[in-house]
Amino acid sequence: MVALNALGGVVIGFSWYQGSGEAHTGDMLDWLNVGIAGLIVLGAANALHVLRGRRTVAAVRVDLLGQVPRFTGTRPLAPELRPEEGVSLPVGVVVAAEGMSHYHLPGCPLAVGKPTVRGSQGEFAQADLTACEVCEP
Repeated sequence: MVALNALGGVVIGFSWYQGSGEAHTGDMLDWLNVGIAGLIVLGAANALHVLRGRRTVAAVRVDLLGQVPRFTGTRPLAPELRPEEGVSLPVGVVVAAEGMSHYHLPGCPLAVGKPTVRGSQGEFAQADLTACEVCEP
C-alpha cells in the first residue's frame, strides 16, 4: 500500500514538473493525463487500505463476539427477562442499558445478562439510541 501511494505521488509530481515546462496547452494536457493516472493509483491504494482495515475489524469483531447469529425471535428469553407465567411482553417493547448505543429485543444475545430497562423504540430513539443490527427490533 505504501509503495502504491509513493508511486502515485511520484507520478503526480513528475507530471507536474514535466507539464510546467511545456509552452503549448496540448503538450500540458498530455502530462495532465499522466498526473490523473497517478491520482487513480493513489485512490486505488487508499481504497485497498480501507478495505483491508474493514476486514481486520470484522475479524477482530468475530474473535471478540464469536459468530453472533441473527435473532429470529424464536429463541427463548433469558431467565431474568422471562415474563411471569401467563404474562406476555407487549409488542414493541425493547431494552437498553446504561452505556449502550443501541436498543435490543429482550432476548437479543447482546443484551442478555445485562441490567437493562424496558421501553419503547420511540423512547430510546429520542435518547439517540439506534436499533441493534443483530436482533433488528
